[in-house]
Amino acid sequence: MIPGLAEFISENCPEAQIVSGGREILIRCRFCGDSQKNLNDAHLYISLDENKPFYNCFKCRASGVINGEFLSAISNSVIDNDLLASIKSKTSKFISKSKTILGMKNFKLRYNWIDDNELNRAKKEYINRRLGLNLDYDELIQNKIVLSIYDLLVLNNINKTTFPPDVMDELNSSFLGALSINSGFVTMKNLRPGKVSKYVDHKYIDYPIYQQSDNMRRFYSIPTRINLLSPEPIQVHIAEGIFDILGIFYNVCGGNRNQNLYINCGDKSYNTVVKMLSICYGLINCEFNFYIDNDVPNEEVYVNTLGRPYRFFRNTYPGEKDYGVSSDRIQHTRVL
Repeated sequence: MIPGLAEFISENCPEAQIVSGGREILIRCRFCGDSQKNLNDAHLYISLDENKPFYNCFKCRASGVINGEFLSAISNSVIDNDLLASIKSKTSKFISKSKTILGMKNFKLRYNWIDDNELNRAKKEYINRRLGLNLDYDELIQNKIVLSIYDLLVLNNINKTTFPPDVMDELNSSFLGALSINSGFVTMKNLRPGKVSKYVDHKYIDYPIYQQSDNMRRFYSIPTRINLLSPEPIQVHIAEGIFDILGIFYNVCGGNRNQNLYINCGDKSYNTVVKMLSICYGLINCEFNFYIDNDVPNEEVYVNTLGRPYRFFRNTYPGEKDYGVSSDRIQHTRVL
């Protein structure tokens, strides 16, 4: 048992119940806000076993390793140093203090090479011209930007494709890709709308690399470094498009990878990304920054950050719609 853990939870969560023969404690989930009608109907199980120091909600599937941030979130209380030291001593082997999160860590996908051909050079130049940058192939690989779907498939010896050959040729020549959070999808942006095959003539196409790819983690993210034990909140930056995210990363945040996450949400799927970060990654100590396209009215934007702080921003530079532009065309403005 972790000394003091059961006592702390029982004191700060009045509905807490010891269950599973004393091996777990059960409370209402603070992540999904379950059991609003019946306060005794709880779903968040917290293990008291020092060899399995985990929590798990059987309603929203939020889960993770017990730490100080988790205890603060469920109790709204200050954790005393003795309890923190006890938890750290029992859970240190389960936690990497400084790790890369939301990078290529789920599917073992190889991506370390881009063929220097005319088409890939043209796409690279398009990215740099649009964002006012000078990225080389290595930087594009580091940010999980896929210039050629064929290059990626060949690198990983994947012979089976999702679409027929003529459509695959279209995706390779007319689309720009970005690897998803779990590296199971490529989000592909149409660079020639109205001029490609009707089967793929959409703004974005989510291309599944593996059949078992998790659809909930299909969104693109830039790999960053997160210290889950740091008291500094993780800044989560969410915008609709791939170019928005790259523009925010480089032209608003100065390429800062520490304690920052940059994630695209597709067509206003803000809450889906919030839910994914909470359920799949168990992020608690974070603040959300939403970057809204200028053709979306404020009243159409609804976010539920599960009680965590949030802000809305727009690029108010005259004539611009979003953040997928060079820094001289960004007028970064907080609107809420």
